[in-house]
Amino acid sequence: MQSARLSIEHDPADAARALAEAERLGRECLTEVRATVGMLRRDGAPGVAAPLPGAGDVPALVEQFRSAGADVTFTCEGDTGRLPATTGLAVYRILQEALTNAVKHAPGSPTAVRLAVGAGAVQLVVDSAAEPGTGTGVGVVSMRERAESVGGSCHAGPGGRGWLVQAMLPLDAARREAAT
Repeated sequence: MQSARLSIEHDPADAARALAEAERLGRECLTEVRATVGMLRRDGAPGVAAPLPGAGDVPALVEQFRSAGADVTFTCEGDTGRLPATTGLAVYRILQEALTNAVKHAPGSPTAVRLAVGAGAVQLVVDSAAEPGTGTGVGVVSMRERAESVGGSCHAGPGGRGWLVQAMLPLDAARREAAT
C-alpha cells in the first residue's frame, strides 16, 4: 500500500497495479481466514468455507492447469501427508502462483514441477522453459513472503530452462510453530 501511495504522483499505472495486487491479496487472505474459522465450526452451517488447500491438493492443482491447456509435468518424492498444514498451504500457494506466472508470461511453454519431501525440509522447484518476461514482480514477492512465513525461502528468476522458482521450507520450524 505504501508503494502505491508513493507512486501515485510519479507513476499512476504502477500505483494502480500495486493497489490491484493489494486488493487481490486482501481477498485471498480474507478467504483463508473465513476457511480457517469454518474449520473451527462444528455444526456444518451453510456458507462455511471448505478447508484450506495443502500439499495433498497439489496433484489436483497441477491437473487444473493441464485441463486448461498448460504443458505441466509433475513429480513428487516423499510423503506430503506428513507436512504441517501451514507448510502444505505455503507449498500449494507458491506453486499456484508459479504456475499462474508460467501460463501468463510463457503460454504454451513446458513447465516441470518437482516436489520433494525430505527428513527436515520440503523443496518445490518449478522450471518453465521460456524466456524470462517482465511483470510487476508482485507474484514473486508473494511467493517469497509465503515461504518466509513458515521459516523458509523462495527464489525466482532466470535459471533452469528459462525461469526457475525454488522454494525450500523447513519442516522442523513449522512443527515448532504449530506446537505453540
